[in-house]
Amino acid sequence: MMKNLLFIILLTIIINGCRELEILPTTTKSYDLSGKVELLSEKTVKIKLDKDWNYSFDTINPYYFISNKFFNGNGVLDSIYYFDKDSLFLSKVLYNYNSDNKGIVAIQYNKSGMKSSETKFVSFKDSIAYIEDYNANTKAILSKTWTKKVNFKVIWMKSEDVKNKFYSEWVYKRDENGIEIGIKTKFGLDKNQDYRIIKIKYLEWDNKGNWTKRIEYNEKEFETDCMLKVRKIKYD
Repeated sequence: MMKNLLFIILLTIIINGCRELEILPTTTKSYDLSGKVELLSEKTVKIKLDKDWNYSFDTINPYYFISNKFFNGNGVLDSIYYFDKDSLFLSKVLYNYNSDNKGIVAIQYNKSGMKSSETKFVSFKDSIAYIEDYNANTKAILSKTWTKKVNFKVIWMKSEDVKNKFYSEWVYKRDENGIEIGIKTKFGLDKNQDYRIIKIKYLEWDNKGNWTKRIEYNEKEFETDCMLKVRKIKYD
């Protein structure tokens, strides 16, 4: 139940900033990408790791998730498509950053093609965007999200599931070039819980200077609490 809830929350979190309805969009820079990127395909897999950084897939507690992010000619995020480990379609999110959209910056559709939720910009103050996610049919509020960005990159983000009172938080640590080197996270019902500290080890980069493979790990549970992220990047 908790894993399913977390999965839904992760899908509904949309990173945005805006000034009235002049919305600061999510771009290739938000994902630490250089060059004219058309598609970013990212696979996230739970792994087991040894002290020499050799890894194998975790078959006892598996997690396998694929997202395909599409960008327009200006490097602005147009849509995200989500798939499971068998490449079966799960859902999609379509983005709209125009000033005439009445604050609706994203619409999510389920695997049947039905609209499931809408994400609405509410306010922007001190570089912090506040958005709300609504059920597309009942218009009931599903979640609230606050995001702070600098130069299109997320500094921190927190989200609350309204019905289930589930809380999530991310705080990003970056190097002098703005690349992620660590993440502090919280997931659960208790906002006051300690942060879970995630460190990042980069394994591969492409000829454009974009990373294509990295390991995210928790030092306290180094061998079992790790994720492998692999990216395929299509350039325009």
